[in-house]
Amino acid sequence: MPTTYQCEAWLGEAEDMDDSLAEAVLFIHIYSHIIPFDSTEEGTSSAGVTITISKEFQAKREYLIHDATSWSTIMNMLSEMNMPLYVQPIMIMKIAECAQESRNLEQKVIPMFVHLKTIQSTNSSTGSNEADAFMESFNSQRLRFVGASRSAIEALEKNVLLLLQLA
Repeated sequence: MPTTYQCEAWLGEAEDMDDSLAEAVLFIHIYSHIIPFDSTEEGTSSAGVTITISKEFQAKREYLIHDATSWSTIMNMLSEMNMPLYVQPIMIMKIAECAQESRNLEQKVIPMFVHLKTIQSTNSSTGSNEADAFMESFNSQRLRFVGASRSAIEALEKNVLLLLQLA
C-alpha cells in the first residue's frame, strides 16, 4: 500500500470570540496525523506509533476566499505542516471551499478546523528505504520566501505589464 493522504476541513462554532476586529479573520487549527500502517498484517491494524502535529494559523477571510491569494496562503500553511507539494492542490481546494462557506457569515472571528491524515506504509516488502526516504522528504520540504532585489522586482513588474498589453 503506498502512502496515502487525506484532508477534511470544516467551520467551527464561534464561542466567546472577540468580534471587535475591523476585518473578518479565520482562526485555522490544523491537525496532522501520521499513521504507520503494516499491510503485511491481517486486517487493518496499524503498526507503530501515530504522530500528531498541531498548529494554529490566522488569516484574513479575504485572503482565503479569493483565488489570487488563497492558494499561496494555504500552501504556506500546508508546507509548515510538512505536507508534500504534490498532494497540496487537492487539499488547498478543500480548505478554500470551506473558507468560501464563511463568506456569508457576519461574525468577525471564524474558527476553522483542518484534519490531515497521512497513512504511511511500513510493509517490510517495500523496505525501510522507502520509509526512510519518506521521512527525509517529509522533514525537508518547506516553502520559504526569500527577499528579492529592487531591480528584480522592477524587471518582473515590467514583464507583467508587457504581457498584459499583449493580451
